[in-house]
Formats: sequence, C-alpha cells, structure tokens
Amino acid sequence: MSHDKQNLRGALTALLSMGIYATHDVVVKSLGASYTPFQIVFFSSVLSFPLVTLFILQEKEGGSLRPRNPGWVAIRTVSTIVTTVAAFYAFSKLPLAQTYAILFAIPLLITLLSIPILGERVRLKRWVAVIVGLIGVLIVLRPGQAPCRLATCRLCSPLSRVPLRPFRFARLEQTNERS
Repeated sequence: MSHDKQNLRGALTALLSMGIYATHDVVVKSLGASYTPFQIVFFSSVLSFPLVTLFILQEKEGGSLRPRNPGWVAIRTVSTIVTTVAAFYAFSKLPLAQTYAILFAIPLLITLLSIPILGERVRLKRWVAVIVGLIGVLIVLRPGQAPCRLATCRLCSPLSRVPLRPFRFARLEQTNERS
C-alpha cells in the first residue's frame, strides 16, 4: 500500500472513530433522561463485552490476562468505573459543550498532578500549553457568567469542599460556644 493511501486510510479511520465517539455521547445523553448513570455504564459494558472477547480470543500468547500487580489493576479498575460513571452523569445532566470542556481539561490536570505525584519535570513549553489550555476551558465554561447548574455543582462539590472542611468545623464550634 502506498504512503498516500495509508495516510488517507488513517485519516478516514480517525474520522470514523470521532463520529462513533460523538454518537456514543449523544446516545448516553438521551439515555440519561430515563436511566441512571450506573445502568448506562452496566449496559454499555455488557454490550461491549462480545467485541472485547473477540479481541482477547485472537491473542496468540497465553497468560496475558494474568496481572503482574493485581493491586494496581484493582485501583485502575475502581478509578475507571468512577470516571466512567461521572462522565456519563455529566453527559446526561450538563450541556455537551460544558462536558467536553471539562473532559478536555483532564490531560491538563494530569500534567499538573504529574509534578507532585510522579516527580515529573514540566518544561516552559508545556507550562505555556497547560495555561493556554486551561484558559480555553475557562472561556468555554464561562464561570460567573453562565448560570451554575445543579449538575455542575454536584460534580464539583466534593472537590470544592475538601479544603474548606477544617474551616467549616471551626466555624461550627465557634457557633456552639456562643449559644
């Protein structure tokens, strides 16, 4: 196959996959009106199981399903389930533009978290890219201008309350002392 045909095939495959992802997101949004995110995740997993099974059966080497580090596999599995449920909840409750803006911010946040967690060194070009990306997310989300929907508050509330918990408890103790 020539180089030009390979490029065309790759571009068409990427276009097809983006179309499938967008269709999937719209289906999740429409199903979210009638079903909980847990039900949608369950049936999405059940319906994708035959396809995954076909890929596994084509594996030539045996023993590829046995994990070397089962603890890390368990942590990854739990985090994948939580992330999928949260994303499906976001697709069903928020406008698609807001949901995509939040999801597109994930690689930027991973870059920021890689510094303290993994000890990565982020150079100036990447810092500029992360800052420009986060500014783009803020432009799409328009905090302070767009009304804060209940779903947005629910998605952000566990993270927003964590740093304030000690202050809230201290304020409650002061209120109890006065009465």
